[in-house]
Amino acid sequence: MSIKIILCVFVSLAFVGMRGEVNAQALHPQVSNAETLKFLKQFEQVDESQIQAWKTFTDAQTGRINQIPGALETWVQAANKKETCKVYAATFVESGKSPWWEKAGNYVNWDGSCVNGYASGIGREFTLEEGELSAWLADYHAEKKPPKYYFVTNYNRQTIEFKAVAHPLYASLQYVLNEGNAGKQLAVNYSVLNMAENRLYRRDGVVGVDQVSKSLLLPNRNSYAVVQSTNPMAAFSYHTSVTDKWDRVGYSIVNHNNGIERKIVQMFNPTPTQNVEVTLPASYIGHLKNVDAKINSNLTAGERTLQQAFAAIRQYQARVCQGTVKVEFMDSAVYGRVCLANGELSVFNDLISTALEQQKQAHDQARIEIARRKQAMPNSQPAQIAAKSVSTKKIATSLQQFADEVEKSSQRTSDFAHLTMNAQPLMIIEQSGNTHSKVNCVLTANIVQCSKR
Repeated sequence: MSIKIILCVFVSLAFVGMRGEVNAQALHPQVSNAETLKFLKQFEQVDESQIQAWKTFTDAQTGRINQIPGALETWVQAANKKETCKVYAATFVESGKSPWWEKAGNYVNWDGSCVNGYASGIGREFTLEEGELSAWLADYHAEKKPPKYYFVTNYNRQTIEFKAVAHPLYASLQYVLNEGNAGKQLAVNYSVLNMAENRLYRRDGVVGVDQVSKSLLLPNRNSYAVVQSTNPMAAFSYHTSVTDKWDRVGYSIVNHNNGIERKIVQMFNPTPTQNVEVTLPASYIGHLKNVDAKINSNLTAGERTLQQAFAAIRQYQARVCQGTVKVEFMDSAVYGRVCLANGELSVFNDLISTALEQQKQAHDQARIEIARRKQAMPNSQPAQIAAKSVSTKKIATSLQQFADEVEKSSQRTSDFAHLTMNAQPLMIIEQSGNTHSKVNCVLTANIVQCSKR
């Protein structure tokens, strides 16, 4: 089984208040091309220690662990198999200590085939490690070779991850249930590690929450970030650079649209706690446009890569989701969940539907409020706003185009939860000759029952 390393990026993003409108006469300090180039050089500079740390990080993420201190790879007998049937196991072990599978109470089960004493083909590994139960969808495509992992569920932590590789891309789509002051929330974290570029691309959001971030992580742990709100009453976005603690530094572009009036503000953050309105050179605006395009292209390529995982799940479902879905070595309701509509994500169905419905109601109310404010305006005010908008467009054509391009992609951002939910297979489809049959599975009396139609 693969190393259970979950990349967690804790993002704390604060909305920047609009402190005055963009002035068409460019009264704010003009930032030179030389100044932005100097900042970019410092921001992207990587030293040798950071390169080594990045290599360790990427090797751990991609499973190439044999050069990492404390790494252990071996083959372990599946506890539920009477015949010899070994599965791949890897972990990090502190000096003088035993790996987790050798400790009492821990085990590995395998529900797939065995050939010549080793796991073979597609199946799931069920591991109990220090009281935590996990399932790993694995494809043992070659004898005595580590498998490809496509799907991981940790039932105790309530995390679900789809993953796939198409070198140089390593894609992961992860769902994490968080509980805090706001109650239960389902975070959706999507990442694409591009080994050829030595860059990590991410898209992070929470189902039902009006904020989604996209980012490009550099080997020095600095990032370029694009943050968007999907609430029509506070539809802002900003493009900026952040430190490894997500403190905003350097140069930012903030686009705010309250449904009536649009503002575009260019900012300089000499420190995370200071900001000054400035006028940026077109070259820096162009740089951020290129960064945004690179983020989007890599995230799109990662979505294509993840289709491998969804295809593997469908292949596995076709094998196990027939009639009564149960096994002797674990709870049948847990084992058969992968066969239900929405699969393992079905445990979040109520949470997701409630969060999305509440979000929709809030958006509908916001639109009503926007319409009310427009009707309450004096007749002359809309003309003034329109004139101001024309004036704003004259500030910098490249800046306006940049903001327009951000708005064009806002629909995809606002549909983030729907896209990721619909990415995984909702129905098992079997093909026989020229006909297709659908398999419908339901949970009845703690056992998943499947039938064709």
